[in-house]
Amino acid sequence: MSSLRFHGIISREQADEILAGVEGAYILRESQRQPGCYTLALRFGNQTLNYRLFYDGKHFVGEKRFESIHDLVTDGLITLYIETKASEYISKMTTNPIYEHIGYATLLREKHSYYLLGSHICIITDLTCKTIHPL
Repeated sequence: MSSLRFHGIISREQADEILAGVEGAYILRESQRQPGCYTLALRFGNQTLNYRLFYDGKHFVGEKRFESIHDLVTDGLITLYIETKASEYISKMTTNPIYEHIGYATLLREKHSYYLLGSHICIITDLTCKTIHPL
């Protein structure tokens, strides 16, 4: 374990003090309550979250396994962010497509695909191919 992030046997409160005010920061500590067990203390959303770490050749706190603690933390932060910050927005986006009438969506519907077919340049519109220019 990295000596920069491993803080030995410290309490949850001490971990919270170390991580205070640094969103996304984390440390590893040995549990005071369960000696020999390791805890990941992670700062997210103005609070310190504590997770018991497991290792079976790969690091994990749930079912998903990771090669490194850094990868576990990165995935965890992304998941936490999506669940707490983006889930409501994503839900609204998929149930209420308000973006269909904006200019960009209209432009995409009118966009044509061009490709080279033998010695002709073709345009695809509405699933039909029209030769527009022989080479």
